[in-house]
Amino acid sequence: MKILAIIPARGGSKGVPGKNIKSLDGKPLITYTIEAAKESSLISDIVVSTDDADIAKVCATMGVRVVERPDEIAGDQSMVMDAVRHTLDVLSTENSHYNLFVLLEPTAPLRTGDDIDQTIQILQKNNADSAATFSETDTPPTRIWKIEHQSPVPFIEGANPFLPRQQQATGYFLNGMVYVMKTEMLNKHPDTTSFLIGKTTAHIIPRNKVIDIDTEMDFLIAEQMMKAKK
Repeated sequence: MKILAIIPARGGSKGVPGKNIKSLDGKPLITYTIEAAKESSLISDIVVSTDDADIAKVCATMGVRVVERPDEIAGDQSMVMDAVRHTLDVLSTENSHYNLFVLLEPTAPLRTGDDIDQTIQILQKNNADSAATFSETDTPPTRIWKIEHQSPVPFIEGANPFLPRQQQATGYFLNGMVYVMKTEMLNKHPDTTSFLIGKTTAHIIPRNKVIDIDTEMDFLIAEQMMKAKK
């Protein structure tokens, strides 16, 4: 079983310039993801897909291979799936083929090697085609509203947001920590942009272990979470 970890790391970030190598608790953000991939006992190889020379330099210091991402799939509107397909295509020309690939986005610095391995094992145990990590939402989905013509309406038709929390439905969100997929699924679904296709399964991660960094405030929260963990 050969398993490839793909870390997609664009250079461009409008919200936080240079986000993927911005310092978090004294280290570039992307290093936490590389370290977690190295901690995994199941991952065979690690590759970073990037269009940025500075990110590539950080990866080189950690002994991780970089696949240069073409500009046409490195813009603000580019899909992560395009970077994944490009990476696998490059490796296949070198006769490197993998049974599974694991997508690890650099914006989830709290993940561990165990989180990665457990997600892979859940996929294998359930004989699934794809798996991802989820966490429970802070707000039950039955308490979410939408505004129509300036009037608040329950987002889920028929929901009663005023019931006690214990009687509300439990919701889950994709927390971005780990995605796993059989590589053969990309050939079966050549137009997909989703990382949950075929038979899917979920690895539930406690909410207090999750941070998905997108803003400067997220960096501050992540640092406090790391200090608390220490």
